[in-house]
Amino acid sequence: MNSAVCEPSEQGADPAPRQPPLRAWLQLVRLPNLFTVPGDPVAGACLAGALVSIHALPQLLVAALAAVAVYAAGLVDNDLVDVGEDRAERPHRPLPAGTVSIRRARALRLLLFALPYLMALALRMPAAWLLTHVALLANILLYNRLKKRSPVAGALLMGLCRTLSMASGMVLAWTATGVTRWSLVALLPWWGYVTGISLLAMHETTRVPDARRYLIILAPLAWVTMTGMPIAPALTRAAVAAAGSAGAVLALDVVARLDRHSTPNDVPPAIGRLVRTMVPMQALCALATPGYGVVFALGLLLCWLLSERVSRRFYAS
Repeated sequence: MNSAVCEPSEQGADPAPRQPPLRAWLQLVRLPNLFTVPGDPVAGACLAGALVSIHALPQLLVAALAAVAVYAAGLVDNDLVDVGEDRAERPHRPLPAGTVSIRRARALRLLLFALPYLMALALRMPAAWLLTHVALLANILLYNRLKKRSPVAGALLMGLCRTLSMASGMVLAWTATGVTRWSLVALLPWWGYVTGISLLAMHETTRVPDARRYLIILAPLAWVTMTGMPIAPALTRAAVAAAGSAGAVLALDVVARLDRHSTPNDVPPAIGRLVRTMVPMQALCALATPGYGVVFALGLLLCWLLSERVSRRFYAS
């Protein structure tokens, strides 16, 4: 999957020493990226008011784990689709290098794609959640097979992948008494931000994006405008405003650095920082829910630090 959901850090196709098996498996699922994913449904659930009781916590945990599973499955599927190209251009990756066999990768893909539905059966997840995950699965499969034919369509699909991931948390609120669906409006800036990162990453290893990269800050800023929606609870409006403001500031800092260090080698790390910016935005959105939201926010900030640390050891493109 492209760098709208991961941090590209490999720059060449020179063969590398054979990786240990465990490291190869962690590389296959892009370990640094996984820390950015559970916050999608958590932020969505907190914005929508899904946590109206302690009974909603197990479902939210399942939603977070399912998001990670289907995301990892999409990455494995991506490498399986591109294995022929990787044999020629990136022979050191786990599949072309043979450190992970094609057969085992296919088995892992099937297991990870099936895991959300197995968990859903065990916990009787809402039908809306199941439908959201079916849409997410279809979107991932389509993205992996369309991204090379139409990069723009691929960017839009990548944005939709993370949007559906957030929606999988929001729909947990639909069966709760007194919960409105206004929070679906928050999905549009999320889609715009991830799509913007994907568009910036189209030629990440060959050229520096032009001045239009500054437009990416508009998507987080769109969240700030939601503070004027009177139907939203005051705490939710404050959380969304904080998330949008922080996202815009962090994104602006990243693109401003590209002006000072404008070489193709500087672009992949910048894309990675833009992706990790999603995590503090998720954490601030979690504060829309009193009590539990603080715990979730602290956990997501820990994920932010772990993603940063792990990205120094594992490539993620």
